[in-house]
Amino acid sequence: MFKRDDIPQCFAFELSNRCNLSRYHPKCPTKADAEPIILSTKIIKDTIDYFGEQKYNGTIYFNIYNEPMNDPRLLMLMHYVKEHCGCNMNLWTNGWYLDQNLVNEINDLGVHITVTSYSDKGKACVKPT
Repeated sequence: MFKRDDIPQCFAFELSNRCNLSRYHPKCPTKADAEPIILSTKIIKDTIDYFGEQKYNGTIYFNIYNEPMNDPRLLMLMHYVKEHCGCNMNLWTNGWYLDQNLVNEINDLGVHITVTSYSDKGKACVKPT
């Protein structure tokens, strides 16, 4: 793993290579027909545990080129971070699955949510919440 001085201030897990809008958006880097690849829960939890041991105070993201809310483990993983590491969390999502109850639960965990969308020209627009 990292040495204490080498731990980055931001760390992102790409939970999978899945995005629910990839077949509709031509510039999406994920491919709708690609073989699904899922990051191991053990790897994620081991990393979170290590960060907790190191008193990590940076930010953990659950997205890179994926839609994290596709993953049924997302809320469990956010709770795990809160219990075992206590660091900041940030979630970028296209918002497809968001409803008020889910927003409330995510906010109760102290997670910063950013909702992204795309214009008809294929350019990303960002709306932090």
